[in-house]
Amino acid sequence: MAYQFFRTDLFAISGVSNNTVLCLMTNLGDDIYKFPTAKSSASWLRLVPNNKVSGVRILSSKDRKG
Repeated sequence: MAYQFFRTDLFAISGVSNNTVLCLMTNLGDDIYKFPTAKSSASWLRLVPNNKVSGVRILSSKDRKG
């Protein structure tokens, strides 16, 4: 059903489960190409940590809740 909805196999991405696909369906609709880059879509899905960087040094790295 998800493949027919998005016309893409989202389950081929590691870490994507039924709940993730359901979240995408309800929040994005059928347009998964709303994000300009893969980095911005991964950040929206909260798959990347929230790094605070000064120069090249990481000051803190926390996972966001959600």
